[in-house]
Amino acid sequence: MSLLRANGGGLGGAGAPGGALGSFYSHSIDQSLKFNDDDSAYLNRTPSSAGNRKTFTFSCWVKRGNLGEQALLDAYSDDSNRTRLMFDAGNRLQFFTRLSGAEHSLICNAVCRDLSAWYHVVFSVDTTQSTASNRVKIYINGESQTFTGTGYPDDEDTFINHTVAHSIGSANDSGGREIYFDGYLAEINMIDGTALTADSFGETKNGVWIAKEYSGSYGTNGFHLPFSVTQGNSVNYDAAQYHNITWTNASQYDIASDDDFCLEFFTKGNDFESSYSYTMGDYAVGGPHFMIQLGNSGNIYGYYGNGLANSFDASSYLTSTDWHHIAWVRESGTTRFYIDGVQRHTGTNGGSTAHNLSQFFVGDAYPAANAPHFIGSLSNLRLTIGAARYGSGTTFTVPTSTLTNDSSNVKLLVFTTSTLTADASSAGVTGSISEGVPVFRADNPFSTIIGKDAAGNNDFSDVALSFTDILPDNPTNNFPTFNPLKPYWANAPTLSEGNLKTRNASSEWKTLLGTMAVSSGKWYAEFLCSESSAGATSIAAIGILDIGANNAMDGSYFIGYEDNSVSYYGSNGYKFVSYTNTSTYATYGNAWGLGDIIGVALDLDAGTVKFYKNNTVQNSGTAAASSLSGTFVFGAAVYATSAIIANFGQDSSFAGVGIAQGNADGNGVGDFFYAPPSGHLAICSSNLPDAAIIDGTDHFNTVLWTGTGSGGTRAVSGVGFSPDWVWAKNLTQNYSHTLYDSVRGAGNDKEFQSNDTAAEGDGNNNQYGYLSAFDSDGFTSTSGSEGDANNLYFNESSKNYAAWNWKAGGATPTKTYTVKVVSDSGNKYRFDDFGTSAVTLNLQEGGTYTFDQSDSSNAGHPLRFSTTSDGTHGGGSEYTTGVTTTGTPGNAGAKTVITVAASAATLYYYCTQHSGMGGQANTNATFGSTNFDGSLLSTVSANTDAGFSIVSYSGSNSAGSFGHGLSQAVELVIIKQRNNASFWATGYNVPDWTWSSDYIQLQDDAQKGADGGNTIFTSAPSSTVVNIGGGSVTSTSGKNLIAYCFHSVEGYSKIGQYEGNNLADGTFVYTGFRPAFLLVKNLDAEAQWLLLDNKRDPYNVGANYTSPDIPNAFAAVSGGFYDLLSNGFKWRLGSDNLGSANAANTYVYYAVAEQPFKFANAR
Repeated sequence: MSLLRANGGGLGGAGAPGGALGSFYSHSIDQSLKFNDDDSAYLNRTPSSAGNRKTFTFSCWVKRGNLGEQALLDAYSDDSNRTRLMFDAGNRLQFFTRLSGAEHSLICNAVCRDLSAWYHVVFSVDTTQSTASNRVKIYINGESQTFTGTGYPDDEDTFINHTVAHSIGSANDSGGREIYFDGYLAEINMIDGTALTADSFGETKNGVWIAKEYSGSYGTNGFHLPFSVTQGNSVNYDAAQYHNITWTNASQYDIASDDDFCLEFFTKGNDFESSYSYTMGDYAVGGPHFMIQLGNSGNIYGYYGNGLANSFDASSYLTSTDWHHIAWVRESGTTRFYIDGVQRHTGTNGGSTAHNLSQFFVGDAYPAANAPHFIGSLSNLRLTIGAARYGSGTTFTVPTSTLTNDSSNVKLLVFTTSTLTADASSAGVTGSISEGVPVFRADNPFSTIIGKDAAGNNDFSDVALSFTDILPDNPTNNFPTFNPLKPYWANAPTLSEGNLKTRNASSEWKTLLGTMAVSSGKWYAEFLCSESSAGATSIAAIGILDIGANNAMDGSYFIGYEDNSVSYYGSNGYKFVSYTNTSTYATYGNAWGLGDIIGVALDLDAGTVKFYKNNTVQNSGTAAASSLSGTFVFGAAVYATSAIIANFGQDSSFAGVGIAQGNADGNGVGDFFYAPPSGHLAICSSNLPDAAIIDGTDHFNTVLWTGTGSGGTRAVSGVGFSPDWVWAKNLTQNYSHTLYDSVRGAGNDKEFQSNDTAAEGDGNNNQYGYLSAFDSDGFTSTSGSEGDANNLYFNESSKNYAAWNWKAGGATPTKTYTVKVVSDSGNKYRFDDFGTSAVTLNLQEGGTYTFDQSDSSNAGHPLRFSTTSDGTHGGGSEYTTGVTTTGTPGNAGAKTVITVAASAATLYYYCTQHSGMGGQANTNATFGSTNFDGSLLSTVSANTDAGFSIVSYSGSNSAGSFGHGLSQAVELVIIKQRNNASFWATGYNVPDWTWSSDYIQLQDDAQKGADGGNTIFTSAPSSTVVNIGGGSVTSTSGKNLIAYCFHSVEGYSKIGQYEGNNLADGTFVYTGFRPAFLLVKNLDAEAQWLLLDNKRDPYNVGANYTSPDIPNAFAAVSGGFYDLLSNGFKWRLGSDNLGSANAANTYVYYAVAEQPFKFANAR
């Protein structure tokens, strides 16, 4: 059944954040208010008395719906006298005041155009400050902003807290209202009389700015708008399907012949049918009766005993838009009807016949006759027997809070709690739904003010807003919307309703995808077709798409055509599965169109997707596609005057088109029209998998510093850990990029240059300066041998520097080797089944190594250490420092464990019983441990949590492999010869890459594989090894090489590809986190590499970049060219060298997170 034709579903509530978020946030914000600028929606109030017009603080959480000029708070006297807190046309926060026509404007430098997450915004104003820069402060996500503008006059008033109209979400002008806000606002605090900093409303946790409950005073005109509306105490009876609830009790509802009574309730939106609706009570066949009947033309009838006690025309007292209190009372034989506390009718008919009711119906009091049913909403229905309650007066004060069980005379009290059939009277009888499915609504008679001020000062009135605009999308539980920053064509569909509605009026396909992606788990979303030129069948498609494999789409088609995408098509019910590559489309389900709700159940644990039409699974439950794997988003494509409204779990009313059903997922989260299939969850931040790394700076960090010109050493700190790979650049001068790592070690002969093919140490930095030590919080540089101010490579006076720092295995790695004894010219030890016996090991000082001798071949061959070759057999003694042994070799659990001491001598492993079985064990101050996974021995320092390792190995002139030490397949590898000049061989494990032939060069702007002539790689890396060719670049015999290996870690790093779109409004790339670092290369054209970070560009729009392939000083693009966002990055300027110019070109990237999207604020 269609939403527009009928009503269905179960019950539930929009849950508060759970899972990891419940413990992460100290203050939960449970809801927000959605503003749709197309509706000209806003809140409004005029203070009755002035507060402090010079000193105040305004704090709110903001999730923007679209870009451009938007008002947050406006105080308007007239065109020459007003104050606005707003986003300007350039998407910058602005404090604007016009005093007697003189304008004063302060505009932040930061651009706010991240539409996928929440900003925390604070305006702190104190014009009495003597220092001009202290009079107005603006904070975004806890950080004080820099801005441009005219400043604010000393000790001048604003119009905030004046007795003029104050609007939230709109601004006044002489020509009427203008500049409406579009999006979501939450947790608005206005403090009158105090200028506060952002930490009164938020705090930093694990590098994330989060909400904190404000605990101070609000002052005279301050306010707090939490948008918290009590839900679940009104019940809607739908016009499209009859509903009835029955409470049964053999004696509870008996009315004696002389009993007074009061039957009262609140009602709204009654639809008086052409015949009378038997609203509530019991119309017993043959009598006696006890029933209220709402009739045609607004008539109300009360039946008592055997007759009609009251009958009158109430149409002039009732409206369909407001809540009304109706009370029917009997006192001393006289019955009266009161509407909103005013007596409207009296009567004495009906007699005094006792009426012994065994049941009480609500919805249809005459079920035996299938009589007309009640249509509308009911709340707080109370039946009192034995007391008239409101007496014989002509007026009384209508209750203003939930009705209570205040005496033993209360026999029935329903629709007061969040349980549909509960009876709150002493009887506590549970009702039963005997017909249809009446549903709860957020609307109720006691929470009728959307702009309720929780501080108790002044409430706001609302314009063009409704209770369906209060949603569970909030800063502590972010929900996805359609993503307006993911354009596929120059003409995007029209978005509205907080980016939940997409509409297309043109004869071309237009597709929009959600802002949140998932790669595992079970997920559910639903989509309403709210408009269709084709009526019952819609030219539209609903489905899923692997956003990791699709960063551009063919504008001629729709979702389901692209690689790794699936859709359910409206006009014929077909399914489309990766049609471009597979040509797969087939009959699947029923056609769908106007009013239908399409549910999408994505099960990435099973690799399937199923579609539902109005809660009926299609194709008898057989999945539309299977073997799905990737990073998927939900999406919708519309064509030729059609519209789709998405519900990712935040609004089952579909922007007020239908009646909210309140079905939560299995975690108690979300608001769905239909209950999600078992195990399927709403996509929202509280349900996303826990991120292994919340604060990206624990594993990667950029540091900036300015040189002092002092000779000797310069310590650079602030990294936050001891770095294992340092990539540094003088940003001011045309000096080379320099790269050092802890596996090769620090020193004047260890420098690499990313922009040069030179061998290790050939940069002459003994003359110019070098990195001399890795420290606990950074590194130390030493000036060159010439020692003057012109030879301080890391510390020249007034020169600006950047270093990008990665953590690999660190100072205390642990590793286990499986030991076997093999016959190889006598018995020898062999590790991890490597092809060579008695090899020389590299063990790191501070590392702990376990030599597992459980294999039966070890029987009688205990492995020990000595500082003498062959140990006791060579005249030496056993080395025991840091060594423990367990068990008997050849039996389970047998092992020798050594923690290598600092400055330990070179060791030798040997068998205590037999000579000639062992070999050397180097104890290195440099980092890394021997790895046996490949055909070539390698020394590896690996950070398996962060997906990064540094590998040293020696070539063989033959194709082979080396172990990388990570937990999954490498997706990016950068290899450089240490001994010889050679190019930086670079490979990406992305779809448009062939490992047997493709490579790019870090030091060159050449396109993929352009130079040829060498076999660099042979096949894709595996979960243990990188496969290399036998050429001189990656496997020269006897030469040492270094490799930097990376793979994606969900929420922390991402390696992938995307396509340019040839638009100044460039490609958006989803990463699943807020990037802190970005390395980009065009594969299909000669174009410089791009290296970007969040320290040189701490806010959007980003303008600064360096190119690893050239030594040039940093470049800055006028006006900026990229945005780092909460869930990815977006190019803002089309150019081959700048990320997104050519729609035919493929780009590869490596990104590292500041924060995972699960916790990220908008940037």
